[in-house]
Amino acid sequence: AAQQMQQTWAALTRYNARHKAQPPKSETGAPVAGPGAIPRFFFPKKEAVTDAGGAPSGGRGVLWGAAADETAGERLAGMMTSEEVESMSALLVKHSASLDAEPRIDYDSFCKVGTKVGRRAERYFTASLFNSFPRDHYYRIQTNLFVQFVRASEEAAAAHFELLKFCAASPGFLTQDEFSRFLSEKFIPNARGLQPIEQMDYLLHVTHCFFFLGHTVGDGKLAIPELVASDDFSRLMGVCRGGTPDPRSWFSVQTFRRVLDNFRLLDTKKRGKLSQVELMSYGTRAMTRIFVHHLFQELPHGQMTYDSFLDFVLAMEHKRHPKSLAYLFRVLDVKKLGYLTTYNVNVFYKAVYVLSALRKYSSQPPDVADVHAELFAMARPADSLHITLADLIACGMGDTFVNMLTDADLFWAYNNREFTLQEQHEEEQQPNAANDPFLNPGLQHSITPP
Repeated sequence: AAQQMQQTWAALTRYNARHKAQPPKSETGAPVAGPGAIPRFFFPKKEAVTDAGGAPSGGRGVLWGAAADETAGERLAGMMTSEEVESMSALLVKHSASLDAEPRIDYDSFCKVGTKVGRRAERYFTASLFNSFPRDHYYRIQTNLFVQFVRASEEAAAAHFELLKFCAASPGFLTQDEFSRFLSEKFIPNARGLQPIEQMDYLLHVTHCFFFLGHTVGDGKLAIPELVASDDFSRLMGVCRGGTPDPRSWFSVQTFRRVLDNFRLLDTKKRGKLSQVELMSYGTRAMTRIFVHHLFQELPHGQMTYDSFLDFVLAMEHKRHPKSLAYLFRVLDVKKLGYLTTYNVNVFYKAVYVLSALRKYSSQPPDVADVHAELFAMARPADSLHITLADLIACGMGDTFVNMLTDADLFWAYNNREFTLQEQHEEEQQPNAANDPFLNPGLQHSITPP
């Protein structure tokens, strides 16, 4: 049996060697599958040819755009119109019971309204959705709250389907150019108080917020579902539809003009970009020189254009945001080790110490050892010798950590926090002489006896 197995093995070896040496070929000369050739099952796709905007070029791009428009058009046709929403709201109020001037509706009346509304609104009148709202003792929900939910859902869905028309490179995700094109065509021209000459700058102002602080995927694109569900997108849509936002909001026209005017004021040489010396005048002029120096090391080509300035302002005004902490952490991590040590604390605090002496604060700056202990206790790192970005995010005081190493005024504001709180408490406890009849005799005649 062993000898027969050896003979069989030798015959197979000779057969394979003969066929491998002369693989079978087709009439064109190309190898084909056969006893001596392994058939090929995988053929890699060719790279898609795209235009300057990232959309597929040629006939494929036209087909892609037509399909996206048709799909979005079909979905938009199934959305409720504003008249249908108002009609639904009137029916809900009619079947509601008023409690403390606030209409509420029970489940039976809710189901009756569901049979009277149009086909497009039927999907909202389900038991699961009804139970998702807060209910009172009589198992009733707030009618106005339900209407607000339906209106917001319809607006979000409409925005979602409109956005799908612009994601040419990858369905469901938007590049910055695609998102800018969507805003410029659909909403920016309707923003109240915005001059036509300001629209392009405002567009840049808005898109930087979403792509700097937003939920972007690895290749720097916005996911449409997360974008539409975000509070920032709702605020932006309110502004672009002519609403009046909070003046402190990033999307308000006041904030846009403040940031743009600040950049123009700092740009003393009118070159369209800032130097390190010019950026030193930002805010209260208390940023340290070494912080600004390493900040410029992180910028493209070491220059701060208006695009880079927007990222910088977003990071400085939203320091608690993880994306802002990541931006500032890269500046502090001068050795690019992925963590901070006593070396980083010593380097940056030395600059704060020197600037504090020049600005002549009321007291002597604390010793570096005390600051080191304070910062490590604040960050609570998993490794007692290394502070990582995850540590700064998890401790909840990453903004204070950065302030103490980059800005002399903010360092002293934290260092003297006990005195500041005590002064505020004393001011709150101090009686107001203008309104106190015992301190202002002119008001004593108006006191009504008990």
